[in-house]
Amino acid sequence: MKLLQIVGLSTLALSISSFSQAHEITQGTVEVSGGSSLGLINTSTEFKSSGSSTIDSTSYNVNFGGSYYVRDNLAIGINQSFAIDNTEYEDGSEETLTTSILAPNISFNLPVNDDASIKFSAGIIFAGQTYEDDIDEADASGTGYTISAGLNYFIRENISLNFTAEIVNYSVEFDDVDVEIQTKGLGLSASASYYFF
Repeated sequence: MKLLQIVGLSTLALSISSFSQAHEITQGTVEVSGGSSLGLINTSTEFKSSGSSTIDSTSYNVNFGGSYYVRDNLAIGINQSFAIDNTEYEDGSEETLTTSILAPNISFNLPVNDDASIKFSAGIIFAGQTYEDDIDEADASGTGYTISAGLNYFIRENISLNFTAEIVNYSVEFDDVDVEIQTKGLGLSASASYYFF
């Protein structure tokens, strides 16, 4: 029985030792990341009283960020994202919603093995939106938070492909009208990072 306990403790000690020797990101490292997405949606809605209506939507998002590792595997950073959602209606009218998000954050890198790590991050969102249609334009601003977890797969020592699940929750209030928009939900994204050691 004691032999089994000794073997078990030795195995645990070796696994913790090899875990700590996995893909560490050392103090002083700078990480630069970026990604983008494109969405095309065609919606056809039929109203019983007035026939059908077709809506074409296009969305584009680009994001980039930077982090500085103040300790091994612990970083402070900032992310910036821009999103444009354009909607065209069958009658020729059009509306555009432009969103800009700035998110200072803190992140922790948990090494898994030589090729992968799990990254946890939390940040504060500062959001700005502009809504435009054929008649009017309105600006909004607000705050919120973001929490994310993702897998960073290192294709080279200093380049990783990142697959992230992110929870966002923020609200914006328009300046000229008494309207507040709440945005919350779960998003999935892919990006790439370059590390300067």
